[in-house]
Amino acid sequence: MAGITITHMPKNKSEWLIACKTYGIQMPESDSIHDIVPKSKSTKDAIAVSKSESSTDDSVVVKSGSKVQDKQYLLLRVIWPILRSPFTNKVSVSNQIIPEGYLKIAREALARDPQFQTCLEWLRTPGLSLAAPQVQNAGLFTTCLQSYGYTQGLSDNTLEPDKAEFSPIASRLRFTTQRVLESEPKTPTSPTPPGRHQAKDTLSSSWSGVDYMEYCIDEEEFTSPESSRSDYAADTPLAGEAAKQAIPIKNEQEVVFCLLSFLRAVCLSVPEGRVAHWKADQVEYTLDNTKGEKIFSARTDVNLQHGCRKGNQVIGETKRAHRFATNGGASIKAQESCQMVGWAFDEPPSGEELKRMRENKSTHQLISLSQCKDELYVNSGTYDANWLDYIRGKRSVPLSFLSIQEYGPYKLRKWREFQELATIVLALSLWKSEK
Repeated sequence: MAGITITHMPKNKSEWLIACKTYGIQMPESDSIHDIVPKSKSTKDAIAVSKSESSTDDSVVVKSGSKVQDKQYLLLRVIWPILRSPFTNKVSVSNQIIPEGYLKIAREALARDPQFQTCLEWLRTPGLSLAAPQVQNAGLFTTCLQSYGYTQGLSDNTLEPDKAEFSPIASRLRFTTQRVLESEPKTPTSPTPPGRHQAKDTLSSSWSGVDYMEYCIDEEEFTSPESSRSDYAADTPLAGEAAKQAIPIKNEQEVVFCLLSFLRAVCLSVPEGRVAHWKADQVEYTLDNTKGEKIFSARTDVNLQHGCRKGNQVIGETKRAHRFATNGGASIKAQESCQMVGWAFDEPPSGEELKRMRENKSTHQLISLSQCKDELYVNSGTYDANWLDYIRGKRSVPLSFLSIQEYGPYKLRKWREFQELATIVLALSLWKSEK
C-alpha cells in the first residue's frame, strides 16, 4: 500500500493547491516531480528529495508506486473527482466511459449468449446452488461466481498474504479456462518483443485438484427482477467502521483470479469477445526523471493485451481489503495513480494523436479496473498534452492534471450490476482491441 498520510485526495485544482501548501510544497506550479534526484546510488532503492524540500526532514525512500509519499504523490499532479455510482438518477453511466456503439454491440451479444443468460437467471433466483442442474450451462461464469464467493467468505487477518498459494477455486479456473481455450481454433499472433515490460503470466503455473463449491446466493443479496432497469440504484461503497470490521481475505491472489475469471468468462462466452486477451500479468511501469534515473515503478495485476499490438489496452489492480477501509481510500488511489502515471510515461499516445491533442485541445483516455475484495470499480483517467509534457520532464508548461474518475462499486452478486459490468467489460474489450 502507498506510504502516504493524505486522507482526502484532491478533487480539483483548488484542493490540489491547498494540499500542496499543507504538505510543504511552496511553489506547486513550478516544482516538478523531476526535481526528485537520488541522494545515494549505492543503495538498491533510490533515496530522493525534491529541490524545494529541506534536507533535514523531507528525505524519503521511493521504492515503488505503492510506497510513494505525500509530496511525491502531489507532484504527479493527479486529481480524483468525486466517486460516481454505476447508476445516476437510476440510469447507467456506462456511456460516459465507453462509446455507445460498442455498448450496444456488447448488450446484444450478451443477450444472445445462453451461458450469460443462465448466470443472470441464477443471480435472480435466491437459494439456488451453483451445482443445480439448471445452472450447468453457465460455463466459465460458474467458476467466476464461485471465486467471487471465496472473496467474501474466507478471511484470515493473522497471516500475511501469500501470492504463490492458490486456492482450489483458482486451480479450477485454470483447468476450465485451458479446456475452453484448447477447444477454440488457433489463430497465429505476433510474439511480444522483449522489453522493459516483459511480463510473466501467472496462469502458466500448474494446477492441482479441482473443487466444486456448492455456492448459493443469499436472500439479502437478491435484487428483484420485477424492477425495471430504470428503477435500480447501486449500493454505496463499504466505508468507515464497517469497512474496517470486514476482515481482508488471506490471499490476494484469489482476488486476482476472481477478477480475471470474470473478464475471461465475459469475453470467451461470445465470439465477438475472443479478440481480447486478458492476462494475470504483473507488468511494471516506471517513471524516470530527465536524467533517466528511476523515480518509482508500479506493477499491475491484470492487463488487456492485443496479440498484434504493443502495450496494454487496459490495466487492473486487486486488493484483499475494501477500497475505503483505510485513509479514505487514499492509499489505494495513490498506487493506482502511480500505475496510470507510469503507463502514460512508458506508453504515450502516438505522434499523430499527440499532434491532434495539441491542435484540438483534446484529451487521451486510460482505463483501469480495480477489485477491492468483493467490490469492483472502473477508473477512467484523462490527460491533455500539457500534463504529458510535464510528466515527461518539460519545464514551463501550463498547469494541468491527470484526472481519474472512478465509477463503482459493482458487486457481482447483484444481477443488475453483474449485467452492467459485463456489458462494460465486453464493450471495453471490443473497443480497445479495435483501436
